[in-house]
Amino acid sequence: MAKKIPDLSVIIATYNTRDLTLKCLESVFKEISGLEFEIFVVDNNSSDKTSEEIRKRFPAVKIIENEENLGFARACNQAIRVSEGKHVLLLNSDTVVLDEAPGKMINYLKNRPEVGALGPALLDKNSNIQKSCAKKMTLLSTFRESWLGKMAFDYDKAKSNEPSYVDILSGACLMVPQETIDKVGLLDENYFMYSEDVDWSYRIAEAGYKLVYFPSAKVIHLGSGSTGTDKERYNKVLLRNRVAVFKKYNNFITGFLGALILYSGFYLRKAFKKILGKS
Repeated sequence: MAKKIPDLSVIIATYNTRDLTLKCLESVFKEISGLEFEIFVVDNNSSDKTSEEIRKRFPAVKIIENEENLGFARACNQAIRVSEGKHVLLLNSDTVVLDEAPGKMINYLKNRPEVGALGPALLDKNSNIQKSCAKKMTLLSTFRESWLGKMAFDYDKAKSNEPSYVDILSGACLMVPQETIDKVGLLDENYFMYSEDVDWSYRIAEAGYKLVYFPSAKVIHLGSGSTGTDKERYNKVLLRNRVAVFKKYNNFITGFLGALILYSGFYLRKAFKKILGKS
């Protein structure tokens, strides 16, 4: 008898987020029904016994243990390479799946070969809508982000109740058919963390696929699971990767201007905060 191909491969990268990861796994097992699935957890050398606890509580989970923190993109790619599902679902370790979201997402993708990526409604811990989709970065949106403190993701359709075509989807929870990955390729490992989802969204669109925000599926995203409270480091890494994306997908002049706007705005706002005595 031929081996049955799973409908879904769930991939969770974790770094010192044991309790969050366990809660995430609980929600996945609870909310996946009627599907053949496999679950991978890629542990980036956690020191909090994440892998040990997963083995005790969820023996069916396939664990990949790294000897160092390889970052989000490399960790996810490790699991994608050995996954067998028809669809890949990237999940942050600080997410909680609600209301059979994976099944709803797969059902939507059926008979829609033009859709190369699907993202759910992301909610905060109080069930408020988060920004989970966006338009492409432009010089204007870059100015708003860097100088006015409004992230490039300020435009989204997250309050819509209907599926919407979008330019960018959040990697906190992102479903991509394996056929799309075969054509587009894996996540760009030049991004240690942050903005790899923006880059992947651009490449999926460039390959001719549609990206869809799908609010019928809902997932709680608690945020800052692996980054913790190191806001300074977070902002610097995010800034560097914003610049990298802008340069990669624009001509030299536009890329240069975008980088100039991003860096100047970041450090000027930082200086103003210091003068005003704000952290």
